Amino acid sequence: MSQDVNKRGEYVNWGLKWLIDHHKAKELHRSQMVDDLNISPGHSILD
Repeated sequence: MSQDVNKRGEYVNWGLKWLIDHHKAKELHRSQMVDDLNISPGHSILD
């Protein structure tokens, strides 16, 4: 992962920024997948 300095002199880890942006972009998709599983309270989940 590369690091750089932004305009304010702060270190920026672009790999971490990409990972966070990617995670946020998939948030709706993950939420819809969970809703589609039709899980009810008391159900057991194996991950």
